[in-house]
Amino acid sequence: MVLLGLALPLPVQSQSLEIPMRLSFEEAHRIFLERNPDLQVARARADEQSYEAQALGLWPNPSLSVQRNQVNVPGGLGSENTVALVQSLRYPGEYRARRAAASSATAASSARYEETAAALYEELRVQYTAALAAQQRLGVLQSMTDAVRRAVQIGDVRLEEGDIGPFQRSRLRVALATYEDELAAAQRAYRDTRIELVYFLAPSSHAEHHDAEEALLTLTDALRYRPLDLDYAALVEMALAQRGRVRSAEAALRRQEETVRAERYARLPDLALTAGYRGETRPGLTASGVTVGLEVGLPIFHQRQPQVRAARAARQAARHAMDISRRAVELSVHEAYESLTSYQHRISRITGEVLVQSDQLLDDALYIYEEGEIGLVELLDAVEATKTARLLQINLIEQHNLARYAMDRALGVGPRDSSPIE
Repeated sequence: MVLLGLALPLPVQSQSLEIPMRLSFEEAHRIFLERNPDLQVARARADEQSYEAQALGLWPNPSLSVQRNQVNVPGGLGSENTVALVQSLRYPGEYRARRAAASSATAASSARYEETAAALYEELRVQYTAALAAQQRLGVLQSMTDAVRRAVQIGDVRLEEGDIGPFQRSRLRVALATYEDELAAAQRAYRDTRIELVYFLAPSSHAEHHDAEEALLTLTDALRYRPLDLDYAALVEMALAQRGRVRSAEAALRRQEETVRAERYARLPDLALTAGYRGETRPGLTASGVTVGLEVGLPIFHQRQPQVRAARAARQAARHAMDISRRAVELSVHEAYESLTSYQHRISRITGEVLVQSDQLLDDALYIYEEGEIGLVELLDAVEATKTARLLQINLIEQHNLARYAMDRALGVGPRDSSPIE
């Protein structure tokens, strides 16, 4: 395992954010689950869609009508009172189909939420890793700038001793200015990535985030490289079985199939059961009784053929959407697999002798430059080689981690799931 960890002496100021100034990924994960607005919106929309789907599968409510009529009749005034309860009926098969369609719609909304949550979780990991890599790069460039600054001090001494000329001293100062400029750019990148991370976790007022910016939020984790032993065929099978996008498409297809069945029943006559009380009063006469009736709709002008055809077309579209989703998931697994294997191969080539030699190279170069055994060009070449090697290691490990997150996303790993590839 390769471990990159740098302790940077960053100032911490008092601020009003609930986000701690020393932030681990575990803590960032907790805050994300509690406060990220995108995740909360996705959860609320999933609930909304689920309740709407359940409403479509409910038995229709009855309707109540109350009437009172008064008429003039021979001998006085008569009245007629009617109370009726009307209940729309559904054929047993239609009711089961609509209930099944509602259940499938609920499953689809839940799967869509899981897909959105997995995407947001990947974004959290990407942003935290970006800030972490920026922190590591800042440490490397700080070390390189300190080394060049030390070389400038040595050069001043050698200039007084006559070992080097003014031109070499000026070249050292130009090199120092260049590294200080790179360091300033790294500090800005580090600041930007942390502020983006804070806003992603829990957006709040501008003043609070300004405090976080000034406080220089420190990340406590380290970039880690873990080589993975992957089985491509097993990964594809796993992704197709548990990815939210595929399960949502499958549930949507089941819903459309049940909708087609329900629409076929809707071609039959509509039925409604009527039951009630009727009372009539005339001068010298009072009568009352109950009424029971069956209302039958007459499909004279059409038998809902357009609705049936529309349901069939929607079913066909859902079937194609499911095929598209499966292909897209397979492609995402393939891309993540290729990235992971590529970065693992590239990291294995540089983590051995190359990095060990580059780490020792800078210390040796500063020492022998101070002794006057090498020139300015060799010293600056040693600084640049060390910087390049260390930044290359950070970049490769960062990209490997991003490819690992992409694989987890392809497998449908959400914020409350553990990764199956670790």
